[in-house]
Amino acid sequence: DGFKKFVDKNPGTIHRLILAGGVISGQERALDEIKNMIHASDLQDKVIIKGFIEENELNKLYWDAEAIIIPAKVSMGSSGPLFHAVSYGKCVIASKVGHFLEDIEHLETGVLIDNDKWQEAFQFVADNPGKVSQMERNVAQKASTRTPSVIAGSHMAVYRLATQIPVSAV
Repeated sequence: DGFKKFVDKNPGTIHRLILAGGVISGQERALDEIKNMIHASDLQDKVIIKGFIEENELNKLYWDAEAIIIPAKVSMGSSGPLFHAVSYGKCVIASKVGHFLEDIEHLETGVLIDNDKWQEAFQFVADNPGKVSQMERNVAQKASTRTPSVIAGSHMAVYRLATQIPVSAV
C-alpha cells in the first residue's frame, strides 16, 4: 500500500520493490492477497515477487538495492534480514517496532517508520541519495565494530574480569 502511494505520487519513478523470500506454511493466503493487491494496483511492472532465491541471486539483490525494506508488526529478536542488510552495508528501512528501535539509529544507520507511513520512507530514499549513502557508510562503520572476533574479544574480557572477582565480593 505504501509503495502504491509512492508510485501514485511519482508516476515516472524507476524504483521497483523486489519481494524475496519464501512463504511460511499456512500463510499462502497472505501471498495471494499481496499478488491481488499488486494486480489491482496495476504495479506488476514495479513490484517483483522472487520467492526463495539462491545465494548468488541474494548477493546481487543486496548489492544492487538502494535500501532494504523490513516491515513488521511484531519483532522480538534480531532478524536475519537485518543482519544480512548490515553485512552488506545497506540502509535499512524498518518498522518502528521491537528490536529495530534498538538496532537502528533513525536517520543515522537506517530509517524507522510507522507502518502507516511507508510511502514517506520510499519518498525519503528517492529524494535523499546522499543521506542514504551516508547511512550506508555509518552502517559499515558500525558493522566493523561487531565482527565475530570483536564480539568474542568482548566476551573474553568479561569472562577474564569475572574470574578475577573474589566469590565473596559477588
